[in-house]
Amino acid sequence: MKFLVAIDGSDTSIHAFERAVSLSRQWGGEHHFLLLNVQQPIPHADAFGLTVGMDGPLLQQIGERELQRANALAQELGLNYEARTEIGPAAHRLAEIADETNADMIVLGSKGRSNLANVLVGSVASRVPNYTKRPVLLIPPA
Repeated sequence: MKFLVAIDGSDTSIHAFERAVSLSRQWGGEHHFLLLNVQQPIPHADAFGLTVGMDGPLLQQIGERELQRANALAQELGLNYEARTEIGPAAHRLAEIADETNADMIVLGSKGRSNLANVLVGSVASRVPNYTKRPVLLIPPA
């Protein structure tokens, strides 16, 4: 089974990853975990209008840093996994990557880190099910 696990560096996302691992062990068989961090460009206004406030390389670095704990845990547990960072609207990218990788399930913590856009528009966890036909497992905080 292929699990796509959203990792934003928060304790809640790590807890969701741990729960997914626990479930996979109960189910038995071979499992693969894609630990996915999605960085949303943060817009800001300047004299020329709305522009992106952070560039790709900086967002990539932030994403890699947010994946460090999950990477360490996956290695410690000896899991079959990969970790990557994507840039774009989080809910859309999670659903797109789940389709691209043929994930069997998307796993998200129900409360994680969010930027101002998420606070104003709503949580990523509440939007992902609108963009995918794949099962979405929401894990509440520990």
